[in-house]
Amino acid sequence: MAFSSISAFAGITYFDFGSTADPGGAIFSDIDGVIWTNRGPLGTYLVDETEFQNSIQILRRLVEKTQSRNVVFITNHTAVARNLKAFDEFEYRVRELFGNISQILPNVLYLACLHHPAAQNEHLRVACDCRKPKPGLITFATNYLNIDFSNSIIIGDKISDIALASQVCISNSYLVFNEESFTGLNVEAEEIYLSKLAGINFTAVRSLQQLVEKEIKF
Repeated sequence: MAFSSISAFAGITYFDFGSTADPGGAIFSDIDGVIWTNRGPLGTYLVDETEFQNSIQILRRLVEKTQSRNVVFITNHTAVARNLKAFDEFEYRVRELFGNISQILPNVLYLACLHHPAAQNEHLRVACDCRKPKPGLITFATNYLNIDFSNSIIIGDKISDIALASQVCISNSYLVFNEESFTGLNVEAEEIYLSKLAGINFTAVRSLQQLVEKEIKF
């Protein structure tokens, strides 16, 4: 496994869990709200292990369905910027959670923007190009893995994730709603509302499991 600190490309923190430059499509996945329940800035440290492993198995099925050659996790992580956790704690936790999933998923790359414009940690108080919806994380992944956008998908739980897909011209984008999102609206109403709000086309799903069950065309 390879690891680079925040001195990496454009200040991006990345963990390479056994990836190789393999031209082909990718699954770009947000983490909080998609892979595990969003528990705020400390979510990475409060993960339910069963929930995490279940999500990884669902991603494996999605890889098989889409024939994706790469899995790229992309996240805005602010716990270090807020001085809630030290960088070493963050590194240890990511390695602990994701270190063995290369046995399940192909070409795994974990990319994180640790910056925040109002960060308490002055070293991370940066107006960067990698905080979603800015495209820096995906630009890095593309250069690193030679990814084909025409055969790629993005999964997220926020409009910023969908806006990112639009910026880099990935046409297959999926918004995972959590239980607190738009209470009282059905999925179709939510999709129409949010599509008008963002001016972007996407598909709304309730979970990764529901996404696996949908037809995906490139």
